[in-house]
Amino acid sequence: MRLPRRLWAALWREIAANAALGLGAVALLYLARNLLRYSGRLLELGAGPGDLARIAGCVLLVMGAHALPIAFLFGLAVSLSRMAADGEILALRACGVGQGALAAPLLALALAVSAATGWAALDLEPRARRELRESFHALARRATQLEPGRFRELDGRTLFARERAPDGSLLGVFLADRSRPERPFVLFAERGSLRWDESGARLRLRLERGDVVFESASGAARERAPARMSFDRLDYAFPSDALLAAAPGDLLPKDMSQAELREIVARARAGGSLAGLEKGAVEHYELQIQRRRALPAAPFVLALAAIPLAQRRGRAARARGALLCAALAGGYYAAFVAARAVALAGGVPAVAAPWLPNAAFAALGLALWARARGLPHAA
Repeated sequence: MRLPRRLWAALWREIAANAALGLGAVALLYLARNLLRYSGRLLELGAGPGDLARIAGCVLLVMGAHALPIAFLFGLAVSLSRMAADGEILALRACGVGQGALAAPLLALALAVSAATGWAALDLEPRARRELRESFHALARRATQLEPGRFRELDGRTLFARERAPDGSLLGVFLADRSRPERPFVLFAERGSLRWDESGARLRLRLERGDVVFESASGAARERAPARMSFDRLDYAFPSDALLAAAPGDLLPKDMSQAELREIVARARAGGSLAGLEKGAVEHYELQIQRRRALPAAPFVLALAAIPLAQRRGRAARARGALLCAALAGGYYAAFVAARAVALAGGVPAVAAPWLPNAAFAALGLALWARARGLPHAA
């Protein structure tokens, strides 16, 4: 017996409501974790509410490809566990609705979520990562607008300028660099300029006529007279990793589009060099291509395993559904990480590694279905 469309719609609504709760929880945790991770840099770069909103939006888009399967699995597991605990599954069985009839609308919904996950993984995530990098670059460029008369803290460095000359240069510049406790120093310069170096993605301080005083290392015995060095010109660059969300230069594989990844893999397979790229092994780029292709299958293969497990009767339905979601999602993503590590170690081909978790969970799901139907396991 087929499940009536009205029941399909009611089931979908309940799953969607629970999935929305799961997605909100995952998004909140992911956003809090990453904003805390970037909080020091954001404060030092003077990020405003608009900047924070832009960065938060990018972070949420980056997490979409991983959050959508988890949220769907949570909605599915909690909804089916509640139905089982309330006897609704048993009532459907009594009305002639079999396992396959109940699973049909659930797997159809899983396919829709897989399509959304594919869009997030293949398009939204790399574009959001690029936008996140650009947001930090824009903030770093704005950091060149040093306000005279006020101290500015930048990742263990204190910068001060007495005043700004009519030509825009800084007069009476002071810099204390204690980012390296073993070799702290302070410098004073008559004149300087602060600018953003677009080519190297660095904040550069160019100074004229001054002195550098090297202090004793933290915890070390103080020297009688600190080492001192005079200079006519000095170029000081703030390390990019102190200011940006990611290092400058070539993008990481996860920041690249599929076309860029394929071009690098083709170059490597043709004997070309990957020197100068952030990752020098072609496996990193192959893994990223296949990860984005394999991840959209996660909602479907997780649903295959979750549907028969969540229909078992028991108490504490919502808690049981949440625990089932945590176990399946945790196992799936742990398998993803393990497969990647094995591929980078040369244990399996990089093009196959991201598909191994899908194959394992699909086999688990089919075995659970066979058991639920009372059929013998496939060899």
